[in-house]
Amino acid sequence: MVTESICFGGLAGLATVAVSEWLMLRSSAVAMKDFWKLSLASSAVRAVCVIVVLVVALEVGHMDPAPFTASLIVVYLGGVFFEAGRYRRRIETR
Repeated sequence: MVTESICFGGLAGLATVAVSEWLMLRSSAVAMKDFWKLSLASSAVRAVCVIVVLVVALEVGHMDPAPFTASLIVVYLGGVFFEAGRYRRRIETR
């Protein structure tokens, strides 16, 4: 049950990264002033995804809450750092 919770937490975290990447790729031709709006929107959408995933997974009751949450947070924070690097490179190239 713990291993399953860790795996599902990691997958849920990867889903939040995928949402953010999709938003970035979808708007590759956005002007710089709108780029900051995209960054804020991406962060907000990813935060909402994390909250929804936590509520749904913990309400279902099949997950062990501590490992699931820890795994989700670790992957989510890794995605935040990855996205920050991508945004920095994108800003520097404009």
